[in-house]
Amino acid sequence: MASTSGGVRVGHRVTRGWRRPGRRRLIQAAADAAAWAAALGLAVALGSELEPVRADVDGLVAMIPIAAAAQVAAGLGAGLYLGRWRFGSFDEVPGLVRSVVAATAGLLVAHVALPGLPHPPPSVPVGAGLAALVIMAGVRYGWRMVGE
Repeated sequence: MASTSGGVRVGHRVTRGWRRPGRRRLIQAAADAAAWAAALGLAVALGSELEPVRADVDGLVAMIPIAAAAQVAAGLGAGLYLGRWRFGSFDEVPGLVRSVVAATAGLLVAHVALPGLPHPPPSVPVGAGLAALVIMAGVRYGWRMVGE
């Protein structure tokens, strides 16, 4: 057997510590990005007291891709989409929490650093972060229940 010099053996290939996410992991990342979109929509709606006239739709549209990109980057950094844990397992929860906290922080930084974009109030990213965590955990719990 050939030496892998610290790499991970994947089939006949040897990688050097990083594995490309497979299709299932990409679907999980897309589901988490969709959870952020739903959470931001909920936070904007609740922030405008459910009045469509007062809702900051432009701010919502500007924040969704930023939140999705922040979640995917933070999730990759936390190992969420690299297959480190089984989807929906209790071992995955700390990584999920770390990635959502980092994505929320990234969203708040973008909120301050990009003044040219329309932004909802600063409470929206924080509330959306909490809602996104609940939605993501709920999806994972549902997946776990279906699998058992």
